[in-house]
Amino acid sequence: MFKNRMKDASSHINTLRFGLIGVSILVVVLLIIVLVQAQTPPAQRLSLPPDLRYGAQVTAGEINPWEVYAFAGTINQLVHTWNSNAQEEYSDNLGRYSALMTRRYITQKYSDYQERLKRNELQGRQRVVAPMGGYTAENHCGFYHRDCVQVLSPGRWQVWLDVNIKDYQRTTRGNNQAPFLLRDINVRVPIIVIYEPDNTEFNPWGLKLDYEAVNEITTIQVDKK
Repeated sequence: MFKNRMKDASSHINTLRFGLIGVSILVVVLLIIVLVQAQTPPAQRLSLPPDLRYGAQVTAGEINPWEVYAFAGTINQLVHTWNSNAQEEYSDNLGRYSALMTRRYITQKYSDYQERLKRNELQGRQRVVAPMGGYTAENHCGFYHRDCVQVLSPGRWQVWLDVNIKDYQRTTRGNNQAPFLLRDINVRVPIIVIYEPDNTEFNPWGLKLDYEAVNEITTIQVDKK
């Protein structure tokens, strides 16, 4: 009986000993992880200019005008591209890219969506938005140059985008099911972009579309040769 008790006590002590060793190892591993993370340098923002043929001087952490222009053009295109049915895709895009927009921009665009619904403009509507590129007009904003981005204040810019918009309407009437072209227009769109890094998980750039100056959108006439 006494031997059994001694054996049980010894087994219990060994169990505690192994448990303490395991806890000690875990604590050491956690300390190593904390030390490594503390010594890891923070991520640096680095943006490259669109033309690197002659080299470039790049400063870490700086937001450059070409970056703002590219961001505005890309997100504007994503929001307003409707592949099959704008009635569903317009609102879906606003939700999908919401981390890249301010509340003001989302509210503005959702109001536009509601107005278009009332006018029955979105059912079966398709849209393609594309930058105009280097067309012949002077001071164009079909691709980036410095006159297309204006600094309004620190972390706030106005961007002008020259884009081509093609609207198509899908129809089920008759035998022809192919969408027909409703509109093919070139416009200059002024958009305000701000720096608001409040959601780095879904928006690592920290830039957001803030407002589209709808009343200042102008039509661009291009000579077709």
